[in-house]
Amino acid sequence: MLTYQENRVLFMESGQLTFPCRVRLSLQFAPNAVFGDTVPGSMVAKDSNARISWNANTGRSTSESNPPLPPSEVEADVGGVVLSLKGHTLTADWDCQTRDDLVGTLGALHFILPLSFGMEFQDPVVVATTSGSTGQAQFVWQVAQTGSGVEIIDRDERNARCLRAFERVPMLSDPSNARVLAAVAYFQQAARLVAVGSGPSEFAAEAVVNLGKVIEALFPERPDRTREAARAGLAQLGYESGEVKKFISCLVVRSSLDAAHVRMATLAADERQKLQVFLEGILQDFRNLMTRIVDGVVAGTFVTPMYVPDRTDGDDLSQIINRL
Repeated sequence: MLTYQENRVLFMESGQLTFPCRVRLSLQFAPNAVFGDTVPGSMVAKDSNARISWNANTGRSTSESNPPLPPSEVEADVGGVVLSLKGHTLTADWDCQTRDDLVGTLGALHFILPLSFGMEFQDPVVVATTSGSTGQAQFVWQVAQTGSGVEIIDRDERNARCLRAFERVPMLSDPSNARVLAAVAYFQQAARLVAVGSGPSEFAAEAVVNLGKVIEALFPERPDRTREAARAGLAQLGYESGEVKKFISCLVVRSSLDAAHVRMATLAADERQKLQVFLEGILQDFRNLMTRIVDGVVAGTFVTPMYVPDRTDGDDLSQIINRL
């Protein structure tokens, strides 16, 4: 629960915080039909002209109302915090006694309020910015830091990589390489989850689960010996013990933190930072692994265990699906 959220800090734009003080907080939500914004979504305003679009390329449907819902206008006093929602802007005013009080209220509104909105509306609500003032100081509650990576590439290198992607398709399409294809698919899902989140860590837990599936698809073994099989397979590919540890660590994270299993305990700030540094580099390590796997299969120096289809008519999976 919130294990993978980026660490946040109070960035002071002016002045200094002193306590006790009166805080006025402003949360800007991303534009959303819920708040009366004219944007596609899953909501249709009653008695409006609705345009529903279905994208046959993606299978997604969206709707837009003309006119949209009027801008939201809701006020409430929740535990001594006066909340006022107008459009997609929420303001909160309260007498703040300590820094812990300030940070706790920031966390409740920034992280927990969108979850509560999710219980009411089909369209997910996302916070874009969180800032505030005390009359003497102005601050932004922002991400402490994250890493970033860019590729420096020229036209010829870009074209050469595209060509390699073309040439790889027959190999990946070969039924004998089903495990390699599955691993590449799981890796793609992990990369997309990191790319589409509102921050690099929003779907980090789900990305970790998919990276674990990459290892299991490539090096199948009984569940209690997955790590042993992975170590042996990675060594066969020429990875040194220190490099092997990176991939095994991904399995450990999946099993020990809030990824494939519920773990409600949160991490300390320094622990979360170490985890984020690990996650920032692991995708490139897995990308290099997939390249090494494919090159090894093509060269005949690496062979993945054959996948034997295990579906039969009326099997347990079929019965489960039919009961849905």
